[in-house]
Amino acid sequence: MTQRIIQNSTLPSKSKGHRLKAIEFNYLNDVINDNSIDMEERLGSIGDSDLNNRLTNLESLSNNIGLYESYNLPSGVVNGYLAYDKLLSTLAYHKDGNWYRVSNNEFIYVDQIVFKIDTTKPGTPSDTFSLLVGEPLRASDVYDFNISWGDGTTNDITDNTDPALTHVYDVPGIKTVTIRGIFNGFDWFDHNQTTTDKDKLLDIISWGNYTTVGSAYGSFYNCSNLDVSATNSPNMGDVTSLFFFFGECSQLKYAPEMDTSSCVEWFGAFVACNALISLPNYNFDATTSVNGLRITFKNCYNLEKLPDTLASDALSGDNGFKGFRTAFTNCTSITTIPEINFSQGVDCRQLFQGCTNLTYINFIPDFSSANNLTNAWENCNLTAESIKNVLQGLVNSNIYNLSTSFAGGGNAGHNTWDDTAKTNLNTLTNDRGWTISYNN
Repeated sequence: MTQRIIQNSTLPSKSKGHRLKAIEFNYLNDVINDNSIDMEERLGSIGDSDLNNRLTNLESLSNNIGLYESYNLPSGVVNGYLAYDKLLSTLAYHKDGNWYRVSNNEFIYVDQIVFKIDTTKPGTPSDTFSLLVGEPLRASDVYDFNISWGDGTTNDITDNTDPALTHVYDVPGIKTVTIRGIFNGFDWFDHNQTTTDKDKLLDIISWGNYTTVGSAYGSFYNCSNLDVSATNSPNMGDVTSLFFFFGECSQLKYAPEMDTSSCVEWFGAFVACNALISLPNYNFDATTSVNGLRITFKNCYNLEKLPDTLASDALSGDNGFKGFRTAFTNCTSITTIPEINFSQGVDCRQLFQGCTNLTYINFIPDFSSANNLTNAWENCNLTAESIKNVLQGLVNSNIYNLSTSFAGGGNAGHNTWDDTAKTNLNTLTNDRGWTISYNN
């Protein structure tokens, strides 16, 4: 990115030639319409209260103004510079020699990781927070960061075993912790369920330069009190595995935007995220080797809509940790699904079991690789037309001697099926050795 400043100077001719000075923000929307303006604009020194009062007017500049890529300050930069960072989707303000991110009327360093904890939650003693117990910092990663504990204490950390990663507070309670520097992610996954401080983690306020490479294995697994209020995104572009990434984060309502273009393993990524309402359209099909969605969304009771990007030709699966086994079990708020390509899915048992509001399957699914579809549609709410589509898909898939279920829940009874559905049922049960249960 070219670094330049437009400071009390005229804009390029195609931007109408207006002069930039300490002008009102609502005027800038008419002035700045040139995508070549990729740095900050000098707006003059303004008070913090004025800045916060005028933020709404500045959101319209998101396509035109960017922040310094390196965040290094050029000579001559003084207070009063406001910028929009297109990568982090956040406003930033230059004040007293530093760039700050504007969030909830607070000034936060743009590159700063910010999270909130409650020391009194289960884990280490109630006046303590530890990033050592259970090794939430990955031993294989590089660390060189400064951590501010929210009580005026700071430490410089270069080793994931540094005893300074355990901090004792004079006054227990809710604290805001900040990290600046090289920090390559958490690892809260605990096979043995020994005591860690994962339950003390309340909120990710800003992802800053949070970076994970390769596996994000269990990053926030079972952080039972965690939600994410950050409006920016973690750097996940090189992550190949989201194994239990947010698994069992029962308070997580909205998953963050993330670059998942390199991810091939989604096993348990959001399993038992009971409060999860929605998901971004993650990239499920940028590679040719996405290995299924086993238990990925199981028990996401409040998830109302699956990402449209699940309609992918890249999804595959086998009988192990991969495949589609229980992928959407008990997603009780889902009413319809996108046109998912299941053609490479081997183990698809209990696929939509317990999806009590799943009503519409408006496509003919392909299960030509499946060797297990046990109870795949049990206790759903499928219309007769949806059941017909599934039965047609099973016939077209040309597989033999399996079992499945359309019984229970609000699934349309056999007496409401049309002749095509009944014929396909007979083909499967009489000619191909299937066992299929259903409501009468």
